[in-house]
Amino acid sequence: MLDSTRKITDRLAGVSSSLPRNTQEVFDVLDEISRLSDPSAVVGVLPLIWSAYKDDRSSVDMTMESYKREGNLTIAERYPIPELVRSRAIGIAADLVAAGQLHEYPELDRELRCCGYGSFGGSRRWQRWIEYAPPDLSDMPEVPERVWLLGIMACNNNGYRREAPLRQLSHYFDGNELRFLLWRTADSVVEVRTIAREAVLKRVTMDDYVPYFEKMLPLLVRMDRAGRVDLTDLTFLIRQTVQREL
Repeated sequence: MLDSTRKITDRLAGVSSSLPRNTQEVFDVLDEISRLSDPSAVVGVLPLIWSAYKDDRSSVDMTMESYKREGNLTIAERYPIPELVRSRAIGIAADLVAAGQLHEYPELDRELRCCGYGSFGGSRRWQRWIEYAPPDLSDMPEVPERVWLLGIMACNNNGYRREAPLRQLSHYFDGNELRFLLWRTADSVVEVRTIAREAVLKRVTMDDYVPYFEKMLPLLVRMDRAGRVDLTDLTFLIRQTVQREL
């Protein structure tokens, strides 16, 4: 994450501590974030989204224990997030990820896997701000940006937490899910990459997906260099399919 991005999102953490009293100030900072060209800014926006949902109790319990000495609370208990703020944050999070350069997507994936519980770096306020747990899938809203929220959840540092949203992503067929499915074919967990690979192969056989795969060609270069898994057979098949239809 760029230093300039961290400074703005750190400011978001500060003004959000006074919600709902200063909602307009939060909107102003969110508008600044929406104009950034750094997709990793989504890391600083997520607490406004996840904290509106039911927390993972085991994670909350651990956080409460670690903060009891200071009398601090979890994000969800500290900051009541107004619905209008949450809706705006959801839209910005989706736009930031969607606008990211595909050849840089692995870096965004790494940023997202480093945030949440067990995060590090930045100021103490920043560390506390991004100490959140994603909601249960059953608590996720049926909003137009849901596919992007699921994709973000599939970047969790816990393999089990990546698998569940990935299964749901495999049932989306609008092309927005494709970058998440493609990169998870290189996942370190066999079950996760198997789900992703099967979903990708299904789409390779669909004629209407050729334009979507064509857009993903920059990401295929990164998949070829993934290291832990040899994906050259899959990337060759995708390139062959795209070239055949052009």
